Amino acid sequence: MIFNGLGAFVAAVANSSVDGSGVGTTRILTLQDDAQLFEKLERLDDSDKSLEYSIVSGPLPVESYRSIITVTKIRPEQCEVSWSSTFEPKGVSAEQAEEVFSGIYTTGFDGLKKLFP
Repeated sequence: MIFNGLGAFVAAVANSSVDGSGVGTTRILTLQDDAQLFEKLERLDDSDKSLEYSIVSGPLPVESYRSIITVTKIRPEQCEVSWSSTFEPKGVSAEQAEEVFSGIYTTGFDGLKKLFP
């Protein structure tokens, strides 16, 4: 699994760079509005094609954010991607925070569908 390259399928990401390798790697996402999001790779499991990451800091209205992305092979030419998270809203209601991430995930899945039609 790759922890870099979100800009290839998440439209809000203008640039993605990493520092380090393996668990503990940090990722800097520069968004289209030049804001930066700092994330950390918490777990990587190549055998079950999953990774877990946290948001260390950034402009999103949450704290204690943890997310898991898993890719599951369905058929030789088809897979399913799941992307879930837990977080505490910061400065907004739970519904507003969920709406932010729902939009991010929808954009990400739409981008993946374009990359892998």
